[in-house]
Amino acid sequence: MFVETKLVRGFTEISVLYKTIQSFGGMICGGYARYCASLRTSPIPARDVDIFFRTPEEYEQAKSKFLADGLEIKHENEVSLTFKLPEDPKHLWRTTPPIQLIKPMKEARLLTYGTPEEILDYFDFTIVRAFIKDENTVLVDENFEKDELGTNLRIKNIHCPISSLFRAIKYIRRGYFLSPVESIKLFIDWQNRDQEYRDKVFSFLAKIDIHNDTGQSTLTQQEIDEFERLMRID
Repeated sequence: MFVETKLVRGFTEISVLYKTIQSFGGMICGGYARYCASLRTSPIPARDVDIFFRTPEEYEQAKSKFLADGLEIKHENEVSLTFKLPEDPKHLWRTTPPIQLIKPMKEARLLTYGTPEEILDYFDFTIVRAFIKDENTVLVDENFEKDELGTNLRIKNIHCPISSLFRAIKYIRRGYFLSPVESIKLFIDWQNRDQEYRDKVFSFLAKIDIHNDTGQSTLTQQEIDEFERLMRID
């Protein structure tokens, strides 16, 4: 269940972006929306602005718009496309937080396009189940305020227990807490997976060897792509 809450900060920085993506049905969901709605005195800032879309066509239109405005692609994978911040201080997007477009896809328990409620319903933690509805309002999970104020990670969806663990670690490093009761959910989910899936994930994890001098993984790009797909399977 989702409820409306007040937007208390952060809209000025994205006002131009918000107006622009309205033309393409773009929706700001996740970490930046959390930051805007947080009732904490000093909430943890979001590192970028995640933009979702109602249809694949709207994603392509928005991508073309930002490229036409001179933004360059910083990173792209199967899930998202991140733009570089322009160096010119007078550039239209120079003062906007890093822009990340989420690619429309539907796979297992991962849905990244549709209505705001449909998209948020697939998010993992209550603290990121948030959507900027307008300059005054954010749609959030019914447990958002309680969990954000208490910096608690409450799990609502597990796409893959390993990827959920990685995400939990990321948030724990930023000051959140995963209770024993919530962490047990990951163990139960892992135990309920079939042996073939567990063997495949374990074999990938065992092969990852990050070289300290280069920062490169020993996995091939094809293996990395397959591993990322496993991380999205429920």
